[in-house]
Amino acid sequence: TTKHFNIMLGGYSRTGDALKAFELFDTMLDIGVVLDGFTVTSLMTHPISPEKITSLLVQVETERAMLNPAAYRSIIGAYGDAGDAASACWMFLEMGRACQKRGRGAESWNVLLGALARGCTGDKVSTALDIYGS
Repeated sequence: TTKHFNIMLGGYSRTGDALKAFELFDTMLDIGVVLDGFTVTSLMTHPISPEKITSLLVQVETERAMLNPAAYRSIIGAYGDAGDAASACWMFLEMGRACQKRGRGAESWNVLLGALARGCTGDKVSTALDIYGS
């Protein structure tokens, strides 16, 4: 079941074993396990590129997984960790559309600000809030 697979994904998140986590995710897709917000949240704990994050989102969307605000926050944070502040802002807007008022609390704003801080380095630091405004 989804719960059992998510428990295993959570274990890989705690041990930092990204390779096994993504192999398990592929297995889940192959055998038709229903994905949920916890599945996504567990995968976003691993350091991955913006392209990999977007690829995962396409797969999640294809499977019609319902994401909760915590899953969206994990995606926003992952984009920030990957240095992609613009995608973090885009995901924040998507969360607002999908979750409406449930997704726009202080926790979500704090995650977005953290993602902007991590996603804008070097000469981009002064433009962090400009990215959100666009």
